[in-house]
Amino acid sequence: MGEEIKAYAAAAPADKRVHVFQELANDAFRATRSNWVALRHDIPLSEGGGTIFYGKKGEAAVFNKQGDMFKARLTQESGHFKVLEFNENGTVKQAVPYYNKLQDRKLSKD
Repeated sequence: MGEEIKAYAAAAPADKRVHVFQELANDAFRATRSNWVALRHDIPLSEGGGTIFYGKKGEAAVFNKQGDMFKARLTQESGHFKVLEFNENGTVKQAVPYYNKLQDRKLSKD
């Protein structure tokens, strides 16, 4: 289901992608009775801005402030993030992506 949501959101206009992804993620959460989850982490503007949605298996959809959408792995080993810290419960405390390293993983086409 996650791949379908990413594909649909990537096709949306740039200024609507985060909203479209959030709505589809909410629908999937309800439809699967909480079995499919995409948690949201907003990146502060001081760190470049953007939004990250991530699930239980480390896959992430990363949006920059222009609305470009990238696929990333939410791990230190991936090299996709210059800062990546987690809270004790496993949620993201702080994440700052290397947008330049994600260019070859761009999902949106504009």
